[in-house]
This record gives sequence, C-alpha cells and structure tokens, in this order.
Amino acid sequence: MPHQLLVDSNFFLELKQFRSEDCKNFFNLVSSGALEVLTTDFQLDTIALVMEQKKSPPSDIRSFFVSISKFKGLSVYSMSIADKIDATEEMESSTLDFDDATSLAVMKKLKITKIVSFDHDFDGVECIQRIEPDQVVFSFAQDENEKS
Repeated sequence: MPHQLLVDSNFFLELKQFRSEDCKNFFNLVSSGALEVLTTDFQLDTIALVMEQKKSPPSDIRSFFVSISKFKGLSVYSMSIADKIDATEEMESSTLDFDDATSLAVMKKLKITKIVSFDHDFDGVECIQRIEPDQVVFSFAQDENEKS
C-alpha cells in the first residue's frame, strides 16, 4: 500500500516543544508500525543541522537517527538530484522555500496528498492538504473503532 502521509521536518522538531503530547501520540503509532508514513532523507538531514546549530552534541544527533531507524512505520525516501531540481521549480511557482518545496516535489512525484506539519506555509498549496498530528491520531482511532 502506498504511503498516504509525508511527515515534515518541523514536526520532528516539535517533539520537545509545546505540542509534544500530540507529536508523541502520533509517533507512538508510527513507532509501533500501526501507522505508516514517509519522510525524506533531506528532512532528516535538516533536523540534524538544526540540532547542530542549537549546539546539540554529536551523541544527541546520533540518538535521533538511531531512534528514527527503529520506527517500524517510518520509511525514508532518498531524494535524487532530479527531485531537488523539481523542488526549485516548485519554488518558482509558489511561495515555498527550498526546504518546503522539496516536500512538495516528493509528494507530487509519489502522489501523496497529505503532509503532517505545523508549517502554515503549506496551507493553500494546491493538490495537498496540511494536517496536524492530532487530526491523524483522531482519524486513526475512528478507523480502529469502525473495525471493531
């Protein structure tokens, strides 16, 4: 089954911020494999760079990658140079920066229509819908209740 959701880098960064409970509930589903999502290698690299800029020691960055590698429901898409070129084209036709445009380019390529993100820059972008983790968790719970 193809992935239906792409997870944005800002979502990972919110794990330690004010929306941490929503993020933890979402990632519990992903970690257990109950929910399957996709992110990109570029998004993960972005997180590592933010951690480094905030003076996180290498051991914390390593711990991030190790923990992510254990998430049963998380797949990582490796972006090609062509994908990055597509992202620059998305930048020209939208108000998105390169980081966000990489997500849009991958979503279009893989026919993913929903992004889990707190980034309002995705609001109003044609062909995709930005959703927040609490919406995903609520929808997942509803689907599970209907099955039982």
